Amino acid sequence: SWRYAFTAGRYRSWGDNIREPDFAQGTLQYGLSNSTTMYGGSIFSADYTSGLLGIGQGLGNLGSVSFDVTHARTQFDSTLTRTGESYRLQYAKDVMQSGTSLVLGGYRYSGTGFYSFNEANEALPRTAWDDDTLEFWRRTHNKRSRLQAQVTQNLEQYGTLSLSAYQQDYYNDSGTERTLHLGYVITLQGASYTLSLSDTR
Repeated sequence: SWRYAFTAGRYRSWGDNIREPDFAQGTLQYGLSNSTTMYGGSIFSADYTSGLLGIGQGLGNLGSVSFDVTHARTQFDSTLTRTGESYRLQYAKDVMQSGTSLVLGGYRYSGTGFYSFNEANEALPRTAWDDDTLEFWRRTHNKRSRLQAQVTQNLEQYGTLSLSAYQQDYYNDSGTERTLHLGYVITLQGASYTLSLSDTR
């Protein structure tokens, strides 16, 4: 069976001097069998386009595994265009008896020209870049690989507890970034409350 979704809107940034383009996004899923699903998606805006194609396979009691490839093209200005691919392999498993969800994903960025939609919009036009700015660093130090793990525990009426960690590295940089995040969410009388702690090194 087919499943699809379509969204259109305007990107909202977290700071000044960041692109806020109009965009359209679509996703499509097709079940090849009870345990195999193909999926795809695209994002379109004036300066950015991307397309994703992947496949997910259920493994019964062992969980599920999926693999997808994303191709993206970013137009920073009239003279600077970047294209690249991202490859993702992800494993997930729900332990129904305990309410635990486990996600382990490995992300690899192939080539220095790949930008996600968020990354592309958060990079300033090339004419405003300076060697000392964060935006210039982002342009010249694309993510190379990322390994992420997340465990989520449903505590029923006591909320949800999650623990996630990731490690990623960048082109043109010998260092490694590591982040550990602990989150807790609970809903009381129709209002949600969140507690979040993070450590990045």
